[in-house]
Amino acid sequence: MLESPCMAGRKGREGLFPATACIKLAGVYDESRERIVIRSCALDSGTLTTDTEIIRMSHCGGIVFNGKYVKGCLQSCDDYEGCNSAPPSGTSHSYNQTLVAALLSLLLLQRWS
Repeated sequence: MLESPCMAGRKGREGLFPATACIKLAGVYDESRERIVIRSCALDSGTLTTDTEIIRMSHCGGIVFNGKYVKGCLQSCDDYEGCNSAPPSGTSHSYNQTLVAALLSLLLLQRWS
């Protein structure tokens, strides 16, 4: 569920401001292999460099969260999906298989006639 409006802190300012992007940390604890997903929002503070603004690029690697090592990715997004894009459902995969089978059948029929 997306929180609207989602409020976030801003560098060098007191208080909360309307966020400009969703962020999602998804990873796996190194020791237990347990999955973790944390969602929140963030705000571009307007600094000049990309590396100091968490929402300007996604990051993958290892972090320490609550004293435990986590391998994963921090995604930032500013679309309506809230970092939840997913591949198309399995129906398109079976559609592609059917299409390939039909094309192969046509090619074989042409060769035999």
